[in-house]
Amino acid sequence: MSHLASNLKLLRAGRGRHYTQDVVAAALGISRQRVSTYESGGAEPDTDLLLRIARLYRVSVDRLIGQDMAMLTPAQLREAVSGQDHSVLSKVLHIPVA
Repeated sequence: MSHLASNLKLLRAGRGRHYTQDVVAAALGISRQRVSTYESGGAEPDTDLLLRIARLYRVSVDRLIGQDMAMLTPAQLREAVSGQDHSVLSKVLHIPVA
């Protein structure tokens, strides 16, 4: 089960963050409606956009889709989005997290 929708919403607006969907949409070059659709689970982004989202939030793709980030402690969440998340997927694919 993918945790993408809930993680996108958490990373945008949860735990002290105050980004609007408009700000995220502009940063990714997509519409606010698409951001809303992804956050509600109505659709999932293609691979290219998923990589851009992961880079925007400085988190690995495997963590973004595979872990319920709402279950992380504040310290774990800070570590996950600080660019220190050196996941196996990122290492294997040589994808920079930040």
